[in-house]
Amino acid sequence: MIQQEKYPILEFDTEKERLIRPKGNGENPPLPSKCLMTFFGDVIIKLCQENKIKEIGEIRSENGRLPIYEICEDDKKVTLVHAHMGAPMAVRMLEELIEKGVKKVVAVGGCGVLEEFHKGFVLIPYAAVRDEGTSYHYMAPSREMLLDKSMVSHLEKTAEKEGYLYKTVKTWTTDGFFRETKDKVALRKKEGCSTVEMECSALAALAFYRDISFGQYLMSGDILRKDSYDDRGWIEDQKSREKLFWLGLSALLKC
Repeated sequence: MIQQEKYPILEFDTEKERLIRPKGNGENPPLPSKCLMTFFGDVIIKLCQENKIKEIGEIRSENGRLPIYEICEDDKKVTLVHAHMGAPMAVRMLEELIEKGVKKVVAVGGCGVLEEFHKGFVLIPYAAVRDEGTSYHYMAPSREMLLDKSMVSHLEKTAEKEGYLYKTVKTWTTDGFFRETKDKVALRKKEGCSTVEMECSALAALAFYRDISFGQYLMSGDILRKDSYDDRGWIEDQKSREKLFWLGLSALLKC
């Protein structure tokens, strides 16, 4: 059921039936139920070059062909994909992965920080401010999306066991990468946000709606200060990106 509101983004529809369904696996066996979604395409490329992953499927769209990989550690198989940036595409991808058999997901990617975290520091979101549009199609309007407490706790315990320093944070999920203004950053900091990225609240909303487990590791990347921005060259920080990737995989294997 849907009720017209002043603004379309507030018109949450409780109807479960949808006209378009994500594509399943057809006659193929389901994907491994545990899935690592990484935004680090460079890590995927390196794993392909080292023959450490194998392709087991694909997702097709106007953006092209997205391979689905399998990575095997300790005789345990995990689905692996290079996640697209931005809430709409990341959620579309996860919808199809769920239809193909995925039930537990850890996302691994970078984020901007609103505090003085050093580059490469591990951050675990427990809540996300919903400053994007996609989550409003899966959950009724609210200011924040809470992440799965049990998954957050599991990611914390895994980081501790692996010897990582980390902080559990509230993140700000936005569609407007180039609209992160001085006043908006100040407002988000005032309401407790420590990081900014583009997918977390939407992926968490989808996971809740589709009844799967979802958690996320973020790597401290660029930094937004009161009156300045510093890229800090975080995209070239290959070591930190690879370490976070393997931490995410470790967490999946243990859950």
